Amino acid sequence: MLRSVITFFLFLSVTSLTAQGDFRGIIFDQSTNSPIIGATIIIKDTTKGTTTDFDGNFILSNVSVGTTLVFSYLGYNSQEIVVDENNNNITVYLEPSTSELSEVVLVGYGSQSKKEVTGAVTVLGSKDI
Repeated sequence: MLRSVITFFLFLSVTSLTAQGDFRGIIFDQSTNSPIIGATIIIKDTTKGTTTDFDGNFILSNVSVGTTLVFSYLGYNSQEIVVDENNNNITVYLEPSTSELSEVVLVGYGSQSKKEVTGAVTVLGSKDI
């Protein structure tokens, strides 16, 4: 009898360690407290992930306890959080990264004839700017 009780509790503890469930949350900009639309949430070292909706909310299914989630968005520092039993609904604040802003370059000079251009062209005058 004692052996079967011990086996039952051992089975129960192993089952709770490998439990999987939905991981929910919301991602905000740390400086403005506005939700970040289209931020990426990925399970570390895998290709499984999701993105945030229009309100910054996300749901990631079948997340095991002990899994590391990576939160990222262009122009922000990435953040890693380990899932435990107490944080299946979380609020994440991503910090803006000024060093990544130098990666975006906008070039607006020169002229081309219409027949040489294969993409879209827009002309802005100084009054428009």
